[in-house]
Amino acid sequence: MKNKYFVYDNKFLKCIRKYDFNINDFTLLVYLNNNYNNEFDVNQISDILSIKIEDVMNSFDKLLSLKLVSLETVSDLDGKMKEVIKLDGLYKELEIMEKEKKEEEYETKIYDIFEKEFVRTLSPTEYEIINAWLDSKYSEELIIGALKEAIYNGAPNLKYIDKVLYEWHKKGYQTMDDVNNRNNKKNEENNELFDYNWLEDDE
Repeated sequence: MKNKYFVYDNKFLKCIRKYDFNINDFTLLVYLNNNYNNEFDVNQISDILSIKIEDVMNSFDKLLSLKLVSLETVSDLDGKMKEVIKLDGLYKELEIMEKEKKEEEYETKIYDIFEKEFVRTLSPTEYEIINAWLDSKYSEELIIGALKEAIYNGAPNLKYIDKVLYEWHKKGYQTMDDVNNRNNKKNEENNELFDYNWLEDDE
């Protein structure tokens, strides 16, 4: 046990908790994730994990049906065909979970940022408007940038922020670097981000 043959982290554990795994399913997936050879030898796997061959096959079929693993036939250096196990499905699931976690964390944070800048609690309508911006694929970076623009110009309200986002979208800005570059061109004497009034730009 001290040699720590099997290595896994919290993301891995959270991923497999989504599924109705028994101990054999869990052990097999952990083994496959740490076996970089990944050649499908059911007898060897049964011997290493001390699991009956029938139980190994049942667990493997379950992982296949969940599309966490796949089985592919490849040719080795000698031209012999062999079956290897791919875990692309598992890694894709981990990637999706990590992305969803970051989005959830940021969405929670973005409300906190608005309430801190407004120095009050957001109304249900304001929550809906911010959600609509996120659903419209405005980047979180631009939304926060538009909020700072509104605060700088003494207009801490969502109507002003919505207008700023609309103008930036119309000009094709996707990041605050785009906004910064435009601002620098308009006012070369001052490189501060929020010295330019976007709502008066008719270009």
